[in-house]
Amino acid sequence: MDEPVLRGLLDSALVGEPPIGPVARNSLQAGLKLRRRRRVRAAAGGAACLAVVAVAIQAVTGALGTPSAAPPAGAPAAIVYVANLNSATVTPITTATNTPGRPIKVGKGSWAIALTPDGKTAYVVSYVPGTVTPITTATNTPGRPIKVGKGSWAIALTPDGKTAYVVSYVPGTVTPISTATNTPGRPIKVGKGPFAIAITP
Repeated sequence: MDEPVLRGLLDSALVGEPPIGPVARNSLQAGLKLRRRRRVRAAAGGAACLAVVAVAIQAVTGALGTPSAAPPAGAPAAIVYVANLNSATVTPITTATNTPGRPIKVGKGSWAIALTPDGKTAYVVSYVPGTVTPITTATNTPGRPIKVGKGSWAIALTPDGKTAYVVSYVPGTVTPISTATNTPGRPIKVGKGPFAIAITP
């Protein structure tokens, strides 16, 4: 039962009806507090999870990566890519069967994933070596790691998919990567300890 429903029961019991008594009232309030504590613990558990998930829907995305309303008959199933922080791998999962595929080796400390709008390439950020590994989603084959700054842990792609921007914590830089050639550009100096990145549509 949701907190608003519990509160509604408490209010209705106190308005236009005889008092429910201190014991019953305390029990309801204790229930509300317990639900709050459980929500906090659940949120903390979610924040502690260090696997990052990305989804590629091959041959079903539009020009800007927006899935069509109804996938055509026989279209490939979506693939979920999970970055595994401690094993330096990415696990592909076929959603049609929820079957994991062979782990894909990437750099240590796999921290973040971004997909090109067409779903053809997944870029995996690895914190320890400060690299980005491109994965061809058609074959789940990793390409040559792209060197960026140490402590890399966030990535965002432009809406046209032509450039990926990678945040590197240690040098305090953002490195642009041309997705056509997978070559890094000149690092852009930003504030100390950059943590997150976002790009306007």
